[in-house]
Amino acid sequence: GVVPLGAMFLIVMCVLASLFFIGTMSLVFVGGRNVVTFKSMLDELASGSPGIVLLGEDVDIDVDEPSISIRWAFVACGEAFLLPGSQGVHVGQYRPAMSPFGRDSGKRQMIQALTRFDDDHVLDVHEANLYPFDTYRLSSIVCAVNSATNETLQIQRLSTVDVTTSFTVTITDADTYNTLSDGTQVPTREIEMIVRRAPTVRLYAMMLWIVNWMLTHVTIGFVVLAIKSGDIKRVGLHSLYAFAIVLAIPQIRNAMPDAPDLDELTYTADIIGFFPQTIFSGVDAILLLVVIASRELKEMQ
Repeated sequence: GVVPLGAMFLIVMCVLASLFFIGTMSLVFVGGRNVVTFKSMLDELASGSPGIVLLGEDVDIDVDEPSISIRWAFVACGEAFLLPGSQGVHVGQYRPAMSPFGRDSGKRQMIQALTRFDDDHVLDVHEANLYPFDTYRLSSIVCAVNSATNETLQIQRLSTVDVTTSFTVTITDADTYNTLSDGTQVPTREIEMIVRRAPTVRLYAMMLWIVNWMLTHVTIGFVVLAIKSGDIKRVGLHSLYAFAIVLAIPQIRNAMPDAPDLDELTYTADIIGFFPQTIFSGVDAILLLVVIASRELKEMQ
């Protein structure tokens, strides 16, 4: 005959399945380190078109300001643009005299304060109301000048990291120049940045948006069931569920990553999402109370 499985056996199997799932998911974190972001680009520049390069090693995006802060690293590719004794590395210095040498290796030490600087910019926010599909743009021009000789230096490339915590960054740079009043052309480098929400952030925000609409539809279903049902206790239970949904919708909305404040009425996701969801679910909860009250009055009569 068939031997029934005991309750303890089923519990143990569920625990093992849960641990196996968690262990499998944790493998995503393996092999995610030691990624050299700019190596291939720097090697290509060093071999083909050596010159000065500015790398945005850190990009801090604040859409509430709205602003973007870039930490630039001053880089020199190619032997002709490297400091004496620093061959083999892709870094030059702002003030060579301030860069110390290692006593054992005899090579220059890379001091962060001498090779990096921060730069703040204001973002274009014309599409900010499309959260989570908002897009921000930035355009800027950079010029390098030798302070000792007042000579303008050629910048070969401007680039930044393409992924931050919640955003993806698309970079386009171009060789440009400015013309001075005396007709002299000064070489410059233009950079255009397009900042978008990361696909995972967009997916997560939209899933929460969909969940809120599904909960709103559930409250509508509760009203339909209450009208057709003659059991006042069941209608009362449905009303409790409806009020719980009314309280849950704002919490789910606030769980959206880096979501705008609820007091701003210009965001499309709220105009067709949070605001009608709150109104519909609230009205449904009130209608359920009306149904309960009408049934109570009928029983009293």
